[in-house]
Amino acid sequence: MISPEIALPVVDYGAGRGAGLLLASGCGLMLGLMDSLPCLRWCYDLDTDRRRRQYDVEAWLVLHRRRWSQVVVAGWYTLDDPRLSRAVLATASEFLGPERVFGYGGDVALGYATLSALIAAVSAGARRARVLVGDGEEPEPPADGSLLDLAR
Repeated sequence: MISPEIALPVVDYGAGRGAGLLLASGCGLMLGLMDSLPCLRWCYDLDTDRRRRQYDVEAWLVLHRRRWSQVVVAGWYTLDDPRLSRAVLATASEFLGPERVFGYGGDVALGYATLSALIAAVSAGARRARVLVGDGEEPEPPADGSLLDLAR
């Protein structure tokens, strides 16, 4: 059982999408990427709770790491500090492997230089992930209730 203190309110876009996770700084960018990348099923806005400790996000990511076919960390940091995104990107790369983790930082160096390059890379990565993960099973949401279902 995962401690409720580190359960994140991740939004589930529902069955029929891929098994990827988007961790974004900024809901506009998050929604745009979710619309553009059907390989991503779940998303979380890193700015949701500015008091949330970096440890919480990283621990949650590590605990659920087998669920994600890939993880995308993206943001635009005009007003926000990119340190949390950088730390989460490093943790995801360490525990999932760099071939399944993608980053975009807009005005800071955090992976791909443009959104179109990020979208192309994630889409290509999604095709590889289906081959690697490819058991045909629908991914199950975490049992700790930390996912919100948009389909309800």
